[in-house]
Amino acid sequence: MKAIIVDDEPMTRSGLRRFVDWEGLGIEVAGEAEDGIEAYERFVQVRPDIVLCDVRMPRMDGIAFAQRVREIDVDCKIIF
Repeated sequence: MKAIIVDDEPMTRSGLRRFVDWEGLGIEVAGEAEDGIEAYERFVQVRPDIVLCDVRMPRMDGIAFAQRVREIDVDCKIIF
């Protein structure tokens, strides 16, 4: 499985990468993004199975991002 981490706080992204045993869970962290626009671009490139996403971000918030994701992939799991 592949995942991307979406949050405007670099420390949050770094902490999620570092303190979760992704490999032990069988998940590859295939990318990061700092806002919804960047996240959507990364999503289209990577096509992850899971997205860990902040709600409040600049440029495009997590809800708008999730709505765009649902237009092209109804199976992706989005965790806010």
